[in-house]
Amino acid sequence: MNQDRHLNNIALIRDRSRYKPCPIFDCGDSFLLDFALYSPEIESRAYLTKAQCLPFKSRFTQTVHTAQTLYGKQLAVNIDKTGIDTILDKYLCYYPKQFHFLLKERIETVLIEQQKKLFEK
Repeated sequence: MNQDRHLNNIALIRDRSRYKPCPIFDCGDSFLLDFALYSPEIESRAYLTKAQCLPFKSRFTQTVHTAQTLYGKQLAVNIDKTGIDTILDKYLCYYPKQFHFLLKERIETVLIEQQKKLFEK
C-alpha cells in the first residue's frame, strides 16, 4: 500500500539494449510509515480506508479490483503474522529500537487487512 504510486514515479533498469521496470522503487510511504501523514498515535486500521491510490485518487481495493476485472488475477498473496514477523525480525535491527513495535504493527496490519480485502475469496 503506497500512496506515492503514479506515472511520474517509476524507475527503469537498463539491461544491455532494453529497459525493464524496477521491481522496488521509492517505497517510503508504504505500510503507512510516513509519520507526517499517518500519525503513530492513531490506530493503523483507521488509515486503511482513507489512503488513496494515486494517480487515480481512488481506494486501493477499487484500483486492484478494476485491474483484476480487466486483466484477471495477476498476483496472489498468502502470508500470515508469523511469516511477516520472520521477515521483519531480519530487518528491524536497522531501525531504532523505540520504533520496532510501531513498525511491526503497521506492516502486519496493512499486509493482513489488505490481503483479506484483495486476495481472499
